[in-house]
Amino acid sequence: MNFMEDKMLHTARQILIRIALALMIVTLILGCSCTKPKLGTLIGTIQLVNDSGDPANDPADFSGVSIALYAPAVLDTAIVRANIKYPGVGFAISQETEFDHREHTALYTASSAADGSFNLAEIEPGRYNIVLSKAGWGWRYLLDCMVGVGENTLSEFVSGKNNQATILYPERTISYNDQIQSLKADHFYKVESDVVLIHNLSIERGAYLLLTPLTNLTLIGNLTTQDNESGSYAKVLVEGSSVELDSAFGKVMVQGNVEISGVVFSNSLTGVQFTGGSVVAADIRVKNGSSGLMCRNCVAVDISNAVVSGIGQLITSGANIYSTDGGLDLTSCDNSQVRQSVLSRCNSGVKVREFCDTNVHDCYFFYNTIGAEGLVNTAIYEHNEYLGNYSYDIRVYGTCSPIIRKNNFQSTRGVNIGLNTLLAFLNCNPLITRNNFNCEVFAIRIMGNNMIDVDATNNYFYSTNFGRLEELIWDQNDYNPHDWSNQIIQNTAYINYIPFLNNKVPDAGIRM
Repeated sequence: MNFMEDKMLHTARQILIRIALALMIVTLILGCSCTKPKLGTLIGTIQLVNDSGDPANDPADFSGVSIALYAPAVLDTAIVRANIKYPGVGFAISQETEFDHREHTALYTASSAADGSFNLAEIEPGRYNIVLSKAGWGWRYLLDCMVGVGENTLSEFVSGKNNQATILYPERTISYNDQIQSLKADHFYKVESDVVLIHNLSIERGAYLLLTPLTNLTLIGNLTTQDNESGSYAKVLVEGSSVELDSAFGKVMVQGNVEISGVVFSNSLTGVQFTGGSVVAADIRVKNGSSGLMCRNCVAVDISNAVVSGIGQLITSGANIYSTDGGLDLTSCDNSQVRQSVLSRCNSGVKVREFCDTNVHDCYFFYNTIGAEGLVNTAIYEHNEYLGNYSYDIRVYGTCSPIIRKNNFQSTRGVNIGLNTLLAFLNCNPLITRNNFNCEVFAIRIMGNNMIDVDATNNYFYSTNFGRLEELIWDQNDYNPHDWSNQIIQNTAYINYIPFLNNKVPDAGIRM
């Protein structure tokens, strides 16, 4: 190889090396750009509008509004499944009824400038609940918003029912004997000490009523809701950053007629109580309280399409289980019914107390301590579904004659009659017929000083074996003087379950 050839070869090698280095650099650049996460930005403008008529509420500017993004609330899958299985029972829970930003941690936050503008950058694309809030001005939700790669504007999520969702209004504090007649949508009303209102009150759907912990609101007048076609729910909540039960509000009491729909009641220590008038309540959500919705001495009650969960606490004493207030709780109410409702994870789903002729029908009871409970009344429990209730599906006791028919029971225990050995709770005489009992421990049990034989004929027990049927029926035949664990004593009566059915009752359970 001569000098010129050697030089040419060396030059070619250098060129190839340079090309290889260039390719490596291009590959690194492309690799970095490919692995760099694709993020989004949210921009927009918030307004503070003083419609209170009080110049003291005029904002100096629009700064200080918090813009926060939260992961959507995880909906209770059991309630979602119930709504899918029985679409006419309860209603479809959603972010609107379940999300409360105070129960979650913000994933991204920003604050508005003096002109109300904001820029929230580096957001992982996905679905978020957007919360706009400012002290003294309440909060606004834009729910289930899809934030994509690149620039997103708040106006993209503001349409239809949310066409005013970038506006915050001043909060108003309701004082004792306030003359306020209506709670407006998208406004916040606070009760900071016990309040009595002596007039009628209307609540627009989309309004917020917040009560300071342990505070009571009494309305001596009629309560109604006003549907503004927004699709929103009015909210009655505890005020403050914490929504734990130990900081819940006390009681909301209405002494008048009630006609409401589309309301969420949550975190009440002593419940929502309607007294004295007639009650029509539909499409309501009651959750997370020591007590639920109570009707006392009402002339008529119609509760329909309610979704109730997380009400009450388990109280145990030896082998006996006692309940406090029910999720829906009625006492001395004529012409009353609870229908097409979902009761879940309550101490007692529906509790019908003394002197009620209540009809509980087409309801779904699941995962409660006690599904439905009746004391000294003439209630009818029919066409209901009971699934996985921990203690009993139905418990009835006291001097009364309830009717239990055409229900489906699928749980550990079915119907319990009587309450331990207390003389005050004897002689319950139910009629139990045409039900399907798919129970593990017992289907029907009579206990204590209940000395009247029970008519439980024409039921289906998923078995025709007499040995198995005797295992599912607990009565005087199971008395053991040396063993009181089942609370069957010498005075306990018998359950007459013959004749029984050889096939399922076809029209039992919820009617679709």
